[in-house]
Amino acid sequence: MSTLSTLRTHCDANFFGRLIGIGLPIALQTMMFSSRSLVDILMLGQLGEADVAAIGVAGKALFVATILIFGVTTGGAMLTAQYWGAGNMSGFRRKTALTVVMTSLVAGAFAMIFLTMAEHVMGLATRDSDVIALGATYLQITALALITIAVGSSLSVSLRAMNKPGISTMFSAVGISLNMGLNWLLIFGNMGFPAMGIAGAAWATLISGVVEVSCMYLYVYHKNMAPAFSFAEMKEALEVDGVKRFLSLSLPTA
Repeated sequence: MSTLSTLRTHCDANFFGRLIGIGLPIALQTMMFSSRSLVDILMLGQLGEADVAAIGVAGKALFVATILIFGVTTGGAMLTAQYWGAGNMSGFRRKTALTVVMTSLVAGAFAMIFLTMAEHVMGLATRDSDVIALGATYLQITALALITIAVGSSLSVSLRAMNKPGISTMFSAVGISLNMGLNWLLIFGNMGFPAMGIAGAAWATLISGVVEVSCMYLYVYHKNMAPAFSFAEMKEALEVDGVKRFLSLSLPTA
């Protein structure tokens, strides 16, 4: 009976309202992020088999990098939630800054691999020269988009700690809408734009990512929200003990 009483106490309308208010935006954001590659594949499917195969292989490489970036943000999510719960706003901003730096380092490492060794990465999964060439082009352009994923996801975990996941979800909707529109323009050459094929899909991914993250940061800093860290707080966040604690939380998940 005590267990039933506990369930009745917590499973009330207010609890479910808060749960849906926090969980639904996060689920929507995850769904929109996952659907970007699907949109590229569907639209490129109208061009030819080689394009679909190329983006399929390149997408797997990008997926591995993205999952590791998200794994690194786990440490930031834990730390920012702790500082937010304690009401320590200075610490909250420092940990947000630390998350941005650490995820950017991981993203930068993968970006360098994709920029300099794209054909070797593609060669791990296929021997078709056409697929390798197309996929390498896609990887080299979208490599820089990993930086936008890193800094965007870092700010998102801080907004979630504040129970404001809807903000990052809103800008994710802007990003995917722009990505779809740019795909239509750049893949097929509509409205006077050059028909770039798979390279057009890559540029659409990069441009939409830059716009999405830039708008989100401008919003947070314009509203002077809690995650709006300064350069000085970023330098303070890079102290050895703080970095070690961050890595102890992030590396196992990554």
